[in-house]
Amino acid sequence: MATDNPIDHAPAAVWEPLTALKPWAANPRDNTKAVAEVAKSIRRFGWGAPIVANKRDGEIIAGHTRYAAAERLKLDQVPVRWLDLDPADAHALALADNKVGEVATWDDATLRQVLAELKAADESLL
Repeated sequence: MATDNPIDHAPAAVWEPLTALKPWAANPRDNTKAVAEVAKSIRRFGWGAPIVANKRDGEIIAGHTRYAAAERLKLDQVPVRWLDLDPADAHALALADNKVGEVATWDDATLRQVLAELKAADESLL
């Protein structure tokens, strides 16, 4: 259902120069240990999700680890979803994007089954 909310009509992603983005300096999430693994994932699978950034100033809202992985891979361009949010909303979304994932849980039996199937197919996660 369409709404009058301009966020609902933002393009899913556009390719932008990496230099058009800047990390949120006060981001409380430490993603350092995940950068190498995310870089491997991008190299193997491509971009599963764009970096989300604020159209007003280029500040990253979601995707700090993907940004750091792109730097590590020396990529010139990355997929970006631009949102036009005031800084407080952008920072609230940045926190929510990380915290919401912590609420989800794994179905351990299904996870074991999927991992066993991947192993049987001689597939690794990265």
